[in-house]
Amino acid sequence: MLLVAFSPASKTLLTRSRAGTVKLWNLQNGEQMKRLADVHRHESVAVSPDWQILAIGTTCGTVKLQHLNSGQLLQVLKGYQGDDISAIALSPNGKMLIASGLNAASGFCRATVTLWELPGGEVRRTFGSENYVAITPDSQTLVSHGNKTIALWDLETGELLHSVQTGIRITSAAAISPDGKYFAVGCFDGTVRLWNLRGELLHALEGHSGPVSAVAIGQLGETLVSGSDNGTVKLWQLRI
Repeated sequence: MLLVAFSPASKTLLTRSRAGTVKLWNLQNGEQMKRLADVHRHESVAVSPDWQILAIGTTCGTVKLQHLNSGQLLQVLKGYQGDDISAIALSPNGKMLIASGLNAASGFCRATVTLWELPGGEVRRTFGSENYVAITPDSQTLVSHGNKTIALWDLETGELLHSVQTGIRITSAAAISPDGKYFAVGCFDGTVRLWNLRGELLHALEGHSGPVSAVAIGQLGETLVSGSDNGTVKLWQLRI
């Protein structure tokens, strides 16, 4: 499982499987509601906070924006400084999209994190070279992460605020609480780890038997859903 996301009312779940299938699920009864799209297994996917736009980061360094329900192509973003986009994030205020990933021309080294302004689609700023990204609810802070490092950036100035050495390998999975006070990352050891924005470890959730490749936090900040490489999904009640 490579993506899980709650709807604004936390009644619907969007998932993107390792095979590339994007689906909607009813959280009340667990039934599949709709199959939205089928993307390449190496393409990354994100959904806008208002659930109107599905963003797809391609293996050729572009980002396609399409209408979530109809599938209509709305825009293609270019100017990414890399080849393979492994993660994308849309800001809660709808004004920014950020992509990160790898650069095959440099021996598959980590590519520069790129920020586009929306709806215009111009590249506004670049950051460091972590593989994966998430944005705080106030659209002011970028959380980038990869391998054993987490970095927090000021989106307005591009300044590095904090850098955290986790001591454990983390996956592409990351989510930030609705109040912006903590974020969750998936780890290769099967745990989900919660950190505050000062870089302090709050909790380690244990239960998966394989790497955690997707996490999402509900709108009230009390529920977390995590997906593992082996296809299992777990719901957690949080007390932060």
